[in-house]
Amino acid sequence: MIIHAKVFNGEVYPLTPEDEEKLKRAFPDGRVVITSENCPELAAKIDEIGDRLLIERREVYERLAQYD
Repeated sequence: MIIHAKVFNGEVYPLTPEDEEKLKRAFPDGRVVITSENCPELAAKIDEIGDRLLIERREVYERLAQYD
């Protein structure tokens, strides 16, 4: 199920009435929890940042590996 919404100040706002209904079905208690499992965009951004940090910190990781 795809739900289109915006997140602002920690609150989730559905973009259409259909998205609002989907949110209510998916999160009946009203507590929306966005994770990398239910939000592919979040998972992609986490992977992107992780890859960038790995490249930026490669020297540090190599030095740390020498201490084992």
